[in-house]
Amino acid sequence: MTPHAPDIDARIRKLLGEMSLEEKVSLMAGRDFWTLPAIERLGIPSLRVSDGPTGLRSVNSEAATVFPVGVALAATWNEGLIHEVGAAIGREAIAHEVDVLLAPAVNIQRTPLGGRNFETYSEDPRLAAEIATAYVTGVQSEGVGTSLKHYAANNQEHERMSGSSDMSERTLREIYLAVYEPVIRRANPWTVMGAYNKVNGVFACENAFLLEEVLKGEWGYDGVVVSDWGATKTTIDAANNGLDLEMPGPARHFGAKLVEAVREGEVNETVIDDHAGRLLRLIIRCGLLDGNPKSARAELASDRHRACARDAARQSMVLLKNEGGLLPVAPDVKRVAVIGQPAYMPAIQGGGSSQVSPDRIVSPLEGFKTALGGKVEIVFERGLDHEPAPPQIDWRLLSPDESFTRHG
Repeated sequence: MTPHAPDIDARIRKLLGEMSLEEKVSLMAGRDFWTLPAIERLGIPSLRVSDGPTGLRSVNSEAATVFPVGVALAATWNEGLIHEVGAAIGREAIAHEVDVLLAPAVNIQRTPLGGRNFETYSEDPRLAAEIATAYVTGVQSEGVGTSLKHYAANNQEHERMSGSSDMSERTLREIYLAVYEPVIRRANPWTVMGAYNKVNGVFACENAFLLEEVLKGEWGYDGVVVSDWGATKTTIDAANNGLDLEMPGPARHFGAKLVEAVREGEVNETVIDDHAGRLLRLIIRCGLLDGNPKSARAELASDRHRACARDAARQSMVLLKNEGGLLPVAPDVKRVAVIGQPAYMPAIQGGGSSQVSPDRIVSPLEGFKTALGGKVEIVFERGLDHEPAPPQIDWRLLSPDESFTRHG
């Protein structure tokens, strides 16, 4: 059980009083790609993170339950079910000794060309916030932290590392921040991940308006702001403007550079105390100073979790109307045609950082054969291959050169 806030605050003050500047700063950057450093002298263990919008992404590609992608979860409109999904992923995180899940992704689906739309929930900030709140409370009910991402206005992949999402403050607040505020206030995710992009010309991970004024100020957020992997751009501006944790490690902008900035008076040590205190709060919330009591709840790729994933998939589907009585298959049907490569090579998830290694996959073709029990002949036709990609058009055909058009 997570200690009450007064108890946590007292423990944080005691630990900070025993730490050197170098030890405080050491907490503010990862040890490696997935873990934070330990401070053995004070009994502070390392903390481990991993991706998880649609299930636990194992560092070693070990199997886990694959749940429906974010946009499908939102299509269920079922907050109770999403809470169950979150709790199940939390238990799988425990089985892999993961303390913080880098999820959920709540960026607004601004354009259909967004390459990571599948991870996120909706173009509607209200729906996305409701689903994310249920997901966060589900995961954290198991003693595993979450990371609300990618804060903020990170809604396209094109030039996401350098581009600036420019808009009026009203647009920013009513659409792009509107998905975050309810989740922060109602579910209190233990971390928030800063995005790669700029917002109105300032990188998100050193944006004082986003991090200090709105998130930590107006919304009273007491958790950790962690950079997306490699999104930290500076030392002094990032530290002074609200970034608590640089990832991945080892430090490039914090670490020794940040210690030097404090020594030179460019960053006040009270700022470091706030950052380090937030990280200590996260470590305490995860139970790492109390023998990690959540370990008894570990559960991985169980029948219960598979049933939860199947139920979520079932509730996410929007089907054509069955007006002609095609379903269920009539008893006198003798043959059923199954057409298309996805029937035996199903796309069960997206790729990239959210990819999960499934413990098993049942293709639609296998499912049909099992469901029809050998009583109906299944006729399968592969159809058009998805790969290799169709040949590209000859570039010369895109030219207005009339001679080529006439004679080519």
